[in-house]
This record gives sequence, structure tokens and C-alpha cells, in this order.
Amino acid sequence: MSDADSISWNVMLRSNIYDWEEQQMSDLDALLDQVVAEEGDDLWVWKWSRTCQFLVKTMYVKLRELENRTLTLDRLINMGIALPPVCFMCGMANESTTHLFLHCSKALQLWASLIQSSFIFSNLFGMDSIQEWLVAWPERQGPEITRWIWNLLPVAVIWVIWKNRNDKAFRRVFSFKIR
Repeated sequence: MSDADSISWNVMLRSNIYDWEEQQMSDLDALLDQVVAEEGDDLWVWKWSRTCQFLVKTMYVKLRELENRTLTLDRLINMGIALPPVCFMCGMANESTTHLFLHCSKALQLWASLIQSSFIFSNLFGMDSIQEWLVAWPERQGPEITRWIWNLLPVAVIWVIWKNRNDKAFRRVFSFKIR
């Protein structure tokens, strides 16, 4: 690829970054500089698996790293920031990653609406971490697309919960609607 064909990234953020985010931004810039565009068909690749296919087991490892970096209220308080510890979603318990994503009443409503098996849902109450929940996530039989969607479900639910939590925390908007 010639210089004329090279990709340059212009990352535009909605807000200014904090001092403690500057290293992360620098790391992101370094990663983006390594991106190489190639001719050919697009395809999905899960880089944390030897087979390049998404597996809940490999997501376990990545979420373990993320769980220790997710800025829930308990983490912010441990960093010395003075905040009330009460969960933005339910307003009833201290907000930790386990509470927010697994045990919060709002999260439980979402999990219950998506998981039809009472056995799988009841296992949620005994989980002490997101990693434990992902490892316990059962395999699904059926067509490949069904298995693929099923394996992505816990990650998608965690993402939806996080986005809704942030909407409520920063915009005072609660968009979490369960039918």
C-alpha cells in the first residue's frame, strides 16, 4: 500500500478526555496506526480464540480484564472519588460490576425476559462474578446462526445494561423498557 492509499484516523470524541484517560487514548492511537486495509470479503474474526470464532469461554478471559476496569461506583469510590455508592439502575444497593450486571433488579428483569429456562435463570443468583456467569453459560444446539446469537447474548445484555446505566447516570434518562 502506498502512502497515498494509507488510512488515517480522526477520532472525534463527544467530550474531552480526563488526564487518566490520556494513556488509553495514546494506546488506541497506536492500535489504529497498525490497522491495514486489505482487499477481499469482510468477515467476523474473534482474535482472542485460536479458531477465530467467538466462544463464551474466550470472552470470559476478556471480561475478567474488563471487570477490573469497569468504572462502576464501587471502583470510583475506591479510587478516592466521593460519590454515593447506590446503583443508578435500581437505587437499592451498592453498585459493583456483579450487582449491576447480574443481581440488580433491573438487570434481573432483562435476563428473565430473555432466558426462558428457569434453570439457567436460577443459576444467575449464585454467581459471584461476570466471569463465573459466562463460564456457566450453557451451549446451545441448533443451526450455526442460533448458536452464534446465543453465545453473544450475555455480552449483548451486559452492553445494554452498561449503556442504560450510563444514560441514567449522565443524562438522567432511563431508556430501559422491558415488555
